[in-house]
Amino acid sequence: MRWPSRPSLPILALVATAILLLTAYHHPETASLLLPSSFSLPSQPEYPIEVWPAAFPTPHTVEADEWNARVLADLERCKHEGNCRPNQEKVVLLASEQVLGGFLIGKAKGLHQLGYTFIMCKHGPKEPLRWYRRVPDIKVVLMQAARECHDNLECVKTDENPDGIPRWKNRKPKLTIHTSFNYGFFRNGNTDLDQRWILSAEPGAPRDLSTFTVLPYSQEAECKAIEYIPHSERPRKAWMFAKQATYPYFAWNRSYFDLSADDSRLGGMTWKGAYQINDGYFRERIVDGPLAAIPAVENMGEIGGEAFAQELAKSRMLVGVGEGTAFLNPILDWHPDDPFDKDWWLTQHYILQDLGPPYVYHVFAHDYESFVESIEAALDNPPPRGMIPPRHDEAAVRETVAGWVETDWEAEAREIRQQVGDDQFCCERAGN
Repeated sequence: MRWPSRPSLPILALVATAILLLTAYHHPETASLLLPSSFSLPSQPEYPIEVWPAAFPTPHTVEADEWNARVLADLERCKHEGNCRPNQEKVVLLASEQVLGGFLIGKAKGLHQLGYTFIMCKHGPKEPLRWYRRVPDIKVVLMQAARECHDNLECVKTDENPDGIPRWKNRKPKLTIHTSFNYGFFRNGNTDLDQRWILSAEPGAPRDLSTFTVLPYSQEAECKAIEYIPHSERPRKAWMFAKQATYPYFAWNRSYFDLSADDSRLGGMTWKGAYQINDGYFRERIVDGPLAAIPAVENMGEIGGEAFAQELAKSRMLVGVGEGTAFLNPILDWHPDDPFDKDWWLTQHYILQDLGPPYVYHVFAHDYESFVESIEAALDNPPPRGMIPPRHDEAAVRETVAGWVETDWEAEAREIRQQVGDDQFCCERAGN
């Protein structure tokens, strides 16, 4: 790989990750997780992980109210009969439309597998408050847009509204857990407690000393459900992982795909993708006339998750175009004096930086030769086995979800507020 020059690229938040759907799977040893020292883990579920699909709802098969009625009836029944399973009496409220999809589904599965009772509702000030008042002793509330509650005096708990949701119990900017997991790869938000009240789906860069609470996601079961096609039976096809036609401007050049399709080193490789042609999206990046389809990339348009997974299963390589995606992983920024020091790399998913060929190929932005060489290497040397990255198997999700639920967040918040002298906050009581 040649010694690169440093680009002048801003930090841009692009597409969400795709776990390696291109291969069969194994589990490397799970790395240590970023858990607050106060986490106290409950016992593991007493039933095997394989049974959850029979009891856990799949997307679009159950309404929130239907699910809530079912699990709350089970809770009342077990209390009456005195046979509740471990953790069943601990209730978690998930206020988001993304509970059964996207990054939140892994958290919901983890709660379910550990025996917790979770209920779900739409985000906003009204629905979370309705369920909070209806169900006593909710242990923690996860809100997609908690500011909508905490800026609303009818939702948040105050002296005038004693039945509101305590600020320490929810999470989003202003005294709550920030948990917009469907957007939550990007660790942002503000809080007048500390950064543990801001949730992220992935850890930050090695040089990042922040203390955001990390709740990872997992697509382990979904990946395993996809039929594995041996690489020898797949066409010489790569998938361009981008949802907008403007994305190739960030790390590459739109001509790379056309050039590589005719590059003799790749043996007639073809390209597919699924993207929008929207010139209002990052308009300032368009430099060569009106935005058009990406040359040589067959556009599948808007496809669902199942079709996307099937396309990946028939591809030889997944090529990222932004701040990092599985397989060909663009590096957008680096240390000018030591570009191979990974601690200084700017990529979207830092967890991939420790993975290398044949699973992940790291390529400096705007380096066509390395772009082609990495694709050539992936075509000629397919992964012998796939893998679930550390922190992204379901066991890791269960561990971090359990630690999050079992932490005494009220005590943690009181200690912080006492240190800054906020007597009003310290006088709030969860049960009052």
